[in-house]
Amino acid sequence: MKNENSIKRQTIILCSYAAVYVIVSLLSPRLSFLRHTPLSLWIQAINYMFLGIVGLIAFRDIIQEGIRQWRLSAVKNLLWLIGAFLADIILGTLASLPLAVFYPDYVSVNDSSVMDAAAILPFPILLIAFGILGPVTEEFMFRIIPVEKGKRIHVVLRIIVSSFLFMAIHMHDITLQELLYNLGMFVTGIIYSVTLIQTKNATIPILIHVLNNAPALMLLLLANSS
Repeated sequence: MKNENSIKRQTIILCSYAAVYVIVSLLSPRLSFLRHTPLSLWIQAINYMFLGIVGLIAFRDIIQEGIRQWRLSAVKNLLWLIGAFLADIILGTLASLPLAVFYPDYVSVNDSSVMDAAAILPFPILLIAFGILGPVTEEFMFRIIPVEKGKRIHVVLRIIVSSFLFMAIHMHDITLQELLYNLGMFVTGIIYSVTLIQTKNATIPILIHVLNNAPALMLLLLANSS
């Protein structure tokens, strides 16, 4: 009975977490009165910070296990982190070649939204929301919940579906240009998922995701200020 109650409680947490993410992150920006407004950016920032903190609490057992893995084998985990980080850069660059060839001047809606956020939100909020807790939230949503928790589904299907969904949420328009632009996200999803499965350490894809987002935001801000 105790085990059944634990499973039910965990299911409720997972479903509630996913529901909040879908409603706020995916549906609210598409409402006509919120689209392309400063309020929409603030809602996204607050939602990422809220879900990031809630995720760290709700999935603290997974995070604690990841920290334990670092203590047991720091070198192995560091090599996985560096290898996955480099693989993401190399394979992501290759995935972006079709866009560079056919649409070299294309600016994605996602890039435009990030630039808008950089112009409106205070830097600490921008960095915490989209550089740190945003990646944390997305790792819980697209790696830990479907890949780590969804073990009743075949592992290959888990990786493909979660990676496709990760790509899809970054597409703001259903166009060939957006698809080509976000192919790298699909590749990233596969790399992060395989890393999670092979290392059984959720902190590694989280760290890689943060290392991708946070420096990119800081470089964007430096470019805009110069």
